[in-house]
Amino acid sequence: MAITFDLEGANALNVDVSMVSLYYRLGVRQMLLAYNLNNRAGGACHDRDSGLTGFGREVIAEMNRVGMVVDCSHTGHTTTMQIMEMASQPVIFSHSNPWALRAHGRSITDEQIRACAKTGGVIGVTGLGYFLPRRPSAVEAFADCVDYVRDLVGVDHVGVGLDWAPPSPRDRAFYASHRTYWPASEYSAPWSMSSVGPADVRGLTATLVGRGWTEKEVRKVLGENFLRVARAVWK
Repeated sequence: MAITFDLEGANALNVDVSMVSLYYRLGVRQMLLAYNLNNRAGGACHDRDSGLTGFGREVIAEMNRVGMVVDCSHTGHTTTMQIMEMASQPVIFSHSNPWALRAHGRSITDEQIRACAKTGGVIGVTGLGYFLPRRPSAVEAFADCVDYVRDLVGVDHVGVGLDWAPPSPRDRAFYASHRTYWPASEYSAPWSMSSVGPADVRGLTATLVGRGWTEKEVRKVLGENFLRVARAVWK
């Protein structure tokens, strides 16, 4: 049977909630509800956030049923709050930073951070330079974001979500030619912070330890918190 996907707005679910269980059987264990622009399930962070649709509510319920982690990064504020209100399993922001430190469309508010923690979820701090606050170094900026989330909701609800890939001129050209997804107002202006990548994790660890973090706390941030969510949700 041929499947025709709606590319104008869409979604990899083809507006068919049974696709969730199909993806799960194929090995998918985590899924975003939206990516920067609205789709048939809900609103996104760079669009007019209209909230969860009826289909979106079906999707969240089905993800909870089969054991797939709901990821709220790239999704709009209203939509994420509705997701977290109805979720029966821990929810994550896999790579999102605090709005309080870097006001950007991809950032999340204290309200969202608290709601995520209330589900038992985790906020993964992203290392992409666009989303880091201005600091003397990118690692210091990243550590400030980690500190902020810990101080707001506790060490059990913060992790590392670098979202890092080797820089590529082809990528920059692709983003520039798809400004609806990456609006020029958010991504074109020069921003002084470089990105934090895998090679910086050792330095991040040293920075956190220097700020008084214990080994147990650092281990949670570097992976144990996300592992806890996976154990709670995956079936």
